[in-house]
Amino acid sequence: MNNAFIGPNVNIITSSHPLELSQRHQCVIAKPIVIERNVWIAASASVIGGVTDGKNWVVMAGAVVTKDVPPILYMVEILGKAFVL
Repeated sequence: MNNAFIGPNVNIITSSHPLELSQRHQCVIAKPIVIERNVWIAASASVIGGVTDGKNWVVMAGAVVTKDVPPILYMVEILGKAFVL
């Protein structure tokens, strides 16, 4: 993670649990997060496990990243819908 800017209150969450009710209390699932060069994660954004954040990308404040983001993109989430600018 070179030259990354991580804003205040950013959540980088590697752990989760199964969605199926019978398995929820049995285990925790951990998935890695890869943050590449020149990334900017703005205030209160969340990055969920299993995601690779491409080079030179910007995540706008409050966005939730649940899938890989290709290099050189801007992402914003409004009312639960992700938009790439």
